[in-house]
Order: sequence, then C-alpha cells, then structure tokens
Amino acid sequence: MKRILAAMLIISMTAGMTIQNVKASDEEIYYSESQIESIAQNYTENESLFEKCLCSDEGIAYWKMLHKMNEDHAFSWALDISSKMIDEYPDEQRYAEILSCLISMQTGEIVEQVSNQSRFDNINDTKDLALDVIDIAHEIIGDMGIIDSIGEIIGKTELVDSVNEIAGAALDSRTVIADTRELAKYYEIIFQDYAESTMFLDAIVSYSENSELKEVAEDLKKAGDNLLAKRVEYLADVNGEWGEFGVDIFYDNLGVDLLKQSEIYNTDNTVKIFTDKAIEITETFSDVKLAFDGMLCLGNLAAGTNNTYNRYQEMKVVADISDALLKASEAVEVPTDTTTDKINALNEKCYYYKSLIVNHARGEYLVHQLLMKDAEGVSSFRWLKEYFSGNGMKTDEWYDSQIEVLVKCYDAINNIFHVDEIHDTIEISDYLESYDQLKELLAMQPVDYWQFPDSESYMVDDFYVEWKNGLFSMKNEGASYVKLYGTALGDSMTEADQALTENGWVIYAESESGHSYLTLIEEEPYYVELDADEDGNLKDWYLNNWPEGEGIAEALENLTGEKTAQEDSWKSAYLNYIETNTQIEDPEKGTHREIYKLLDLNGDGVPELYINFGSTAGGDAILSYFNGEIVEQKMYNYGFRYIEGANLFRDFGGHMDEYYDKIYTLENGNFVLLYSGEYGAEDNSKVEYGDDGMPVYRYFWENEEVSSEEYERKLNEVYDTEKEIKIFQDAQYDSEKGRYVGNGLCDYQEIIEAIEETSVLN
Repeated sequence: MKRILAAMLIISMTAGMTIQNVKASDEEIYYSESQIESIAQNYTENESLFEKCLCSDEGIAYWKMLHKMNEDHAFSWALDISSKMIDEYPDEQRYAEILSCLISMQTGEIVEQVSNQSRFDNINDTKDLALDVIDIAHEIIGDMGIIDSIGEIIGKTELVDSVNEIAGAALDSRTVIADTRELAKYYEIIFQDYAESTMFLDAIVSYSENSELKEVAEDLKKAGDNLLAKRVEYLADVNGEWGEFGVDIFYDNLGVDLLKQSEIYNTDNTVKIFTDKAIEITETFSDVKLAFDGMLCLGNLAAGTNNTYNRYQEMKVVADISDALLKASEAVEVPTDTTTDKINALNEKCYYYKSLIVNHARGEYLVHQLLMKDAEGVSSFRWLKEYFSGNGMKTDEWYDSQIEVLVKCYDAINNIFHVDEIHDTIEISDYLESYDQLKELLAMQPVDYWQFPDSESYMVDDFYVEWKNGLFSMKNEGASYVKLYGTALGDSMTEADQALTENGWVIYAESESGHSYLTLIEEEPYYVELDADEDGNLKDWYLNNWPEGEGIAEALENLTGEKTAQEDSWKSAYLNYIETNTQIEDPEKGTHREIYKLLDLNGDGVPELYINFGSTAGGDAILSYFNGEIVEQKMYNYGFRYIEGANLFRDFGGHMDEYYDKIYTLENGNFVLLYSGEYGAEDNSKVEYGDDGMPVYRYFWENEEVSSEEYERKLNEVYDTEKEIKIFQDAQYDSEKGRYVGNGLCDYQEIIEAIEETSVLN
C-alpha cells in the first residue's frame, strides 16, 4: 500500500520510539522454543539491512555530514560560535523541549497501542481481576514488557526496585487492587511508559558525548519517577469509577500535568520546562486524537537564514543521540542458545534500531529543510553539496527515497517478531505429577479460576491448567499440540479410546457424546473425560487428579483389582516363556546359560524382558507384553543397545566383514523397524585396507550408498549413539559363576525372583 511522505515520517518517528512488549508487534507476547528459533532466523536475515541502513553513516546524509564536520574542528567551531552569537545554540531549555517532544510521542504511541490491543483484553468481562499494583508492574515491565526482567536492560534490578520504592512511598503501604480489566489497562500504560522513557533517557546518559544533554536527561529521570508516583497514587483512588477505557480519560486524569502537583515541578527548572512543553504538545494534538501529524518539527523551523544555525545545532544533537544509540546496540550481547534471554536481547537491539529510525528520520528532515529553505546557507555546508553532487536527484526525490528506506527497516523490524503460533508437541501424560511446569513450558497466561476459588489458573490457546493444594484440573478446548497419550484434538474417538485403554485407563461412563475413564498411577487416582463432535472425532477433553461422583469409589476399588490382575498376567507370561525356552547348561549343577534383565523401553509401566541366550546362534531377544500376549524381537548376540526414555533401541551385529545397524521402536505392541544400515566388503577374501590400516568398506543407509562419514551422521541423526546404554555396560565377569553380573543382569533363578517382586513400574 502506498503511503504519502508525511505518513511515512509520522509512522517512523512515532511508532519507532516504542519499546515492544517483548516483541515488536501487538501479537501474542509469549514464545515457544520453535517460535524463538523462527524469530532468531528472521533477525539474522535482516541484520545486514539494519547494519547498512541504520548503523552506518554512508547512506545517512545528516549523520555523515556531522561526522565530517566534527573532523574539521575549525569549521564546526566557527558554526558553534556563530550559533551562540545569534542565540541559536541549544541550552537547557532547548534540550528539555526536544526530549519532551520525543517522550510525548512515545507516551502517545503506548496509549494508542493499549487502546487497540491490551495485555488484559483476554480477561472475561464478567469476572474481576484481583491484581496487586506491584504485581501488575512486574507483569507489564518484567514478564511481558521490555524484557523478561527489566533489570537486564537497566542496571540489573534498579528499575523494578525503583518501581516498588516509588509506588510504596506514594501509597503509604496501602494495598492497591486493579479489579477490572479496564482499570488494569491504565496501569499497563503507566508502567510501560515509565519503563520506556527511563530506558530512553538512560541510553542518553550512558552513551551521549554531550555533557549538557546528559545532565538534562539525568534530571528528567526524576520527572519520570515523580510522574509514576502521582499516577499510581491517583489510580489507587479510582476504584473502577471510570468504566470503559478511554484515551481522553487517560490524558484528562493521568497526563503529564500531574507533575505540576509535585514539589519537583517548582524546584527543578528542567523538569518544569519538560512538563510545560509536554502539556503544550498534548493540548495541541488532543483535537486530532493524538495523531501527531504536527510532531514532525521539534522546534521552530520557520524559513530564514539564521535558522540554518538552528538546524545545524539540532542535527548535532540528533547525531549525538544516534551515536549513543549505536553504542548501546553494540553493547547488547545476543545469546546463541534458544531461550527467552535471546528474545530479550533481540528485542533490545530492535528497540535501538527503531530509535535510530526516529533519529535518522528527524536528521534527514533537517537536511531537507536546509536544502529547501536555507538556500543562502547551503553553500557553507560543503559536504552537503558533495553528498548530492552527481547523483542527479532532486531534494524531494532524495528525501522520499530516504524515508522509504527507513520505513522498509521499520517494517522489517516488526516482521521479525511476526511468527506463527508454533508450539512443540506436549504429551500431557508426562506432566501428571509436574503439572505446574506447564505454565512456563507453554508460556501460559494467567486467567480467572474456573474450578476452585483462589487457584493458580493459566491458559494458552484454549488449553487450561489450574491447581490448588496439590489438586489439579486441565481442559483442552483448542490446542492440538497438547496431546493425551499421543491423541490430538480432531483425532477419532476410537483412537483416543485405544490410547487410553492401552495405558491402563478403564471406562467409567459412556454416552453418545463421549466417554469418561479412570486410572491409578503410583496408587493415585486420575479421571479423564472425552467429548466427541458430530463426526465422532475428539472435540475436547477434561482431566483431573481428584475424581469425585457417584460410583467413583467402587470403580477405583475394581480398578485396583484390575491392576493386580494386569501385573499377574505379564508376570505369568514372562515366567512361562522363561520356563519354556530355557536351556540347562550343566544338569548336575542345574545352571542355565541365559542372562536376563528387566527394563521399561517405552515407559508404559510394564517392563520389557531382555534375554541373552548365551550363544551366537541363540542371539539376543527383547520381549514385550501387550494385550495379554508376548511379542518378541530377535537380535544379534550381545547386539542390544537402547536409549533410556526415548523408546529407541539398536540391534548392532554382523561378522566377517558384513555388519548392520537396525533402529527399532515399540509402538502399540509391535516392534517397528524405523531405520537400517549395512556396511562391509563385497568379498571378505579380498578386503582392501586404507593407509590407516583399517579395512575399506562400502556403506549403505536405507539402501542408498553413502560415505562412512555420512553413514555415521545419518545414524546419529535418528539415534544418538553417545546416549545409548549397552546391556552389559558396567557389568563385571564373575569367573566362579561363569557369567557377567551387576547392572541388573540376572540368571535363571534371579530373574524369576525379580519378576515376582516387581510391580507395574508406573
């Protein structure tokens, strides 16, 4: 969509001053690991654009001109002296007015942002909030504001500490509650405004080379502290009387004119100038609903030769701030790991980039005015003439192109954080005991309780979890990535039923619209209810660890009996298999040649049984019990390895220059071959050897020939060999017993005892 020149400049100047709510957009403010990776990729793709167009003075006329002029000390000295002689040299008042304009634009952008989309818009209108004011401060500034912890941007925890100190002093230790979402929006604005203005002024104080500007910025930080105190104090007495949120209500009641009620307004001239200018700006633009279409000129830019000096001095200030912002950006270290710290760092850098856009837009506008309105003075700026000589562009054309580049950068910054709602798949059965971890894992937002009063209650994508005193409830009404025993919303009810029953759940009640189930895990009861849509697919589900209702107690008693029967069934099956397939090695001593071990490959609680039959011909075997039957997978002798907790195992075997790897998983009672590879010599009687003395083999992965290096890479992509456990790992050979012992390895008699003593593992 084409934008007129003025609109582009307004956008880049006003919106560019706003720090994003953990991201540079108004979308969802929390990120999954996949989203963080996507954001990091977006940033990397645009980083060169930002470095070239925002961080280098090669394409920025005012910046390059000022840098060159600073190199010519005699010329810049003459201009400064001339400026002072005609009273066009910036003083405390001028600096305060410039900063007042910038911060006023920043506040206006925040107000417009909250009015369009607030942090609290998702709160149910029919229910009240119950948030302490300092909780809101940490929620807005910390959890969802500038960065995960505001202290990571501004001197560790100083800003958060100062929020507590200021608000506490203002309220005389009173507890302030925001009891409606509309009132919470005002708190959202004042804390966001405080954070952003403080960060902006801190950047100037930390990196500017203009001592007078730094002093003014330092003084104005006190104005921010006092304004926050007055705003919090004012809101504490509102008690929801304002009703629906309104921009005009904010400016009428919480505007910067509150500073006139503070002592600092009468004792600090800089604060007074800042306040008066901000009030003037607010009053000037209130009639156009703070569209800021007149904010392009930060001061008197009337035509006239003497204003050449005014523009020059203002460009010096703008250039100095740009230099400071660049240093601030360069000081930000972006972590390499995929964490919220990385998002925070990228967001911080994007803030400085957007601030540079504001400064560059302002600086280029001043250059444009020099060329358009100060014709007599242009010749003095010889570097400006050199900059434009030979490019064939007219002033307006050049200015248009500069703004287009800045807007392109601005859009690119916003797009960095525009990522799809990507979430890693969550298997909810893994969190039945650690349900509170879901809050952070899924970046869930607090919501009103729906099960128990005063519960911890959170939601993301219509998946809810709530807990209190060790009892939890969950319901999934929209998050397809949150699965229940591998079943997602939209899957068939048949699949859902099968998944639950295979994992030890029993039907408690049935109806046309769905089923409910019960189970015992670690002797603790759980209840789940599935609802079906008209097509017979899973529409939503509900889960808790406190089943109640008619017949629940009796059902749980029956379930305990079924659990016992289930244990007896797998035990009987394994014992029968062992007795049937064992071989007596020494009839006189009664010894057997097999070695056994119990392990749980797939985490279903019913152990698998490993057997080494004691010979190459006999090999290895892994047994699993499913639906009343034993399933068996034969393997090479001593070839069994597995990765604990991953439901993956490897059959590694071969001899005489022919070897193989087979990767299996256990799924629905079947051993499923996932991947396979082979390597060796075509003729083991004519094996060639390399310079390293090793045989030269041909390698095949999934029937495709590959190099030895690629074979190892492909194997480790699907099965991390560094994490695998070898069945005889850490075991020792006992010469008296004539076998390996330790690491859970058992002989015939020991495995019988182990099976009889083992309960279902979950």
